[in-house]
Amino acid sequence: MIAVIAIGGITTLGTTDAAARGGWAVTTIDSVPTPVPGRPIDVEFTIRQHGVTPVDLDEGVSITVTSTDGTGRVFPAATTNVVGHYVAAVTFPAAGEFAWSVQQGWFAPQDLGSITVGSPPSSGSYRYSAPTRYVIGLAGLGFATVAIGDGLRRRRRLVAAT
Repeated sequence: MIAVIAIGGITTLGTTDAAARGGWAVTTIDSVPTPVPGRPIDVEFTIRQHGVTPVDLDEGVSITVTSTDGTGRVFPAATTNVVGHYVAAVTFPAAGEFAWSVQQGWFAPQDLGSITVGSPPSSGSYRYSAPTRYVIGLAGLGFATVAIGDGLRRRRRLVAAT
């Protein structure tokens, strides 16, 4: 009877999936990047078994980026000097909305939701147009002139009063 229970337990252990045996993990990203199309960015993250204990995985750790047309790209991650900590150089191919996820080795993948990638900045780009920058500069110069003049008038009054 004991042998039947032991064999049944071993069979069950061998056939249940990793999640049923408590084999689940949570990935946390160190900081959400601001991606620029076509430029690689380092995405650093930690994988924690049961959401608590950092775990080093030998293989199968990567970030997958999927465009709205379903095209996916996989970016392998490398371990760092910290247990359970990884870094992947990720390049978003174009501006737009992307889904992304982390492949956590033998653990189930973790969906990271969606990320919006903006247009790349043009060389020498400014927030404001040239005429607007010119007006802002002149306004600043005007305010500085008034402030200096006001300060000098106050100083003259103080000197004259003493």
